Amino acid sequence: MKGVHPILSHSVLLIVGLVAMGMIISSLSSTFSNTESRLVRAEADYIAESARDRLLEIYNLANKSDYSKGNFQLNLPEKIGDKKYLLMLGQDTLTIRMPFDNENVEVIKTLNIDANISGETYLPASVSVEKSGGLITMELV
Repeated sequence: MKGVHPILSHSVLLIVGLVAMGMIISSLSSTFSNTESRLVRAEADYIAESARDRLLEIYNLANKSDYSKGNFQLNLPEKIGDKKYLLMLGQDTLTIRMPFDNENVEVIKTLNIDANISGETYLPASVSVEKSGGLITMELV
């Protein structure tokens, strides 16, 4: 910068450099946040799929068994991304819900099980199964 005082010239260059650094940090932060959000959603989907498979396995076992009552442990991770999540069972759905970055991550899986299914809890959890007159009741405990 010819003809400009050196202190002013250096100050302008410093400000331009700081603004550019701020823009780079902001864009990297946004990219990391989006990546983390996708990873949390993928992990929640995987856990929901695992829980669904375990519930179907428990149902099939109860359906073929002569036992009338039983408890089955759900061996699932207690946290997703260092946060606890809520596992909910409805009549035909399994839902995982957890807060993440000022929003709720929610994954819903359909259950094709001919049983009364209910309950909601944080992990660790087990499923209480009761079979009475051919009707199977499954509840999270």
